[in-house]
Amino acid sequence: MEISGGKLKSVVQHCIYEISTGKWKPGEKLPSVRKAEGLWGVNRLTVLSAYRELSEMGLVVSEDRRGYFVANQKTLEEDSDHKKQLDELYKKTLKFVKKNTDFEPAAVLKYFSSLAEKENEVNPEFAFLECSIFQAQGHALEIKNKLNVAVLPLLIDEEIKNNGINGDVKTLLTTGFHIREVKAIGKKHNLQVVNVHIEVDPNLFANMESSFSSATIFELEEAMSRDIFNDVKALAKSIRLKEKVIKDVNEEIERFLADSKNEILLLSPRVWGRTAKKWQQDPRVHLIRFAIKKESWPVIIETIKLPFRTSY
Repeated sequence: MEISGGKLKSVVQHCIYEISTGKWKPGEKLPSVRKAEGLWGVNRLTVLSAYRELSEMGLVVSEDRRGYFVANQKTLEEDSDHKKQLDELYKKTLKFVKKNTDFEPAAVLKYFSSLAEKENEVNPEFAFLECSIFQAQGHALEIKNKLNVAVLPLLIDEEIKNNGINGDVKTLLTTGFHIREVKAIGKKHNLQVVNVHIEVDPNLFANMESSFSSATIFELEEAMSRDIFNDVKALAKSIRLKEKVIKDVNEEIERFLADSKNEILLLSPRVWGRTAKKWQQDPRVHLIRFAIKKESWPVIIETIKLPFRTSY
């Protein structure tokens, strides 16, 4: 299969297809980086990024100096408890279809599957709540991309706190920063709440220019600023890092860009949400993106009750 556009997403999707259809067997070695570059017309960084993403998904494993291999996943057939429950449900559904329609059962079940996916997109049962809609959207997209389950991104505001969430949402996902207030929302509106651990995206500095020598973090609250600063500092390495708690977002950004030369500005998601588009488009201004930690994926899978994979 030829990859067009050289995009990371295309490579990842192609590899998932090869693994899920059984073309690449458990334990089989993935194409070497050099071979993949020629096969798919992408550069070395794209191949490595795709393989790392597949590794985070639990679909492949990395062996030192040997390369990447298809993981020996624990399949549904090996998970007797889940398999038994689904086998019984399948038999009941099959019996009902045969008794009440003249349609071919396999076609009916395939159509049901497409209806379920459409319904999930329109009326998701899960919502991700954050103090920044950008961050909520980012985490919802992570779950969608990895598990193909729609999640409603929501901003924590007074409307949500007082009136709850419209639709079919039954479970609220949130992060440690907001677990208390989201638990209060869940208790008030009888909704399950799940704490998802996140971290600053490890690739935060990967796509930034290497010419800068220092960076300043803008945040709205001192406590959150300190937490973000410590997380970013672990990734900054040789970059001199500073932090600043601000109130007037756009005025502070304009002043910073006027006074600072060889320095970049890192904005927390909440600050980014209040930033004018002209500053967001400035090459020296960057959003501090967060990603779901690897250890949180089993929790999310258990919450969503996905039957096709028991580990991540």
